[in-house]
Amino acid sequence: MKASRGRGFIVGSVALLAACVLATVCFMRSGRRPLHPSARPLPLSASPFLRDVVEPIAIVQALPFSDGGSVGVQYRDARGVERSFCLVSFALDFDDPPRPSEVAFGSVFPSRVTTPVGSDDERALLGLLERWAAADPEGRELDRQSHRISRREISYGDLSADAGFKLVVRSILRKLRARNEK
Repeated sequence: MKASRGRGFIVGSVALLAACVLATVCFMRSGRRPLHPSARPLPLSASPFLRDVVEPIAIVQALPFSDGGSVGVQYRDARGVERSFCLVSFALDFDDPPRPSEVAFGSVFPSRVTTPVGSDDERALLGLLERWAAADPEGRELDRQSHRISRREISYGDLSADAGFKLVVRSILRKLRARNEK
């Protein structure tokens, strides 16, 4: 009787250990770290700039600027209201250390009035863009096109204007994701 009880304990322990190893391997292969609880996307209500947005949104245009990386985005919400934001680059300020890009709301053009990196406004925008990207039926095809562009098989000029705008916004989404992970 004692031998079977000991064997059951060993089998259970080995099974538990195997499950932990499998979970760790799956987590490591996923390529993405989980977001720290304080860095998770927030609801739109957390941002005075976004609280009146009605989802889903549609991208109207994305304008890259030649100032070292600023990108302006205009989008339309479900009520037809057009809004905008700009990921403002400070690359040409030559700050030491370099200042990270910041989000400015209300204009597609770069502005000095921005929200801090990791702020509630930025994290609410991150949530909005996450939901937009998840609902975009062309998402997988855009990811393929993005890989082809990175391998220089095609250029942005080979895409429709709409696809180009969406790829630019997806690149903003990747930047916001990366810097809001801890």
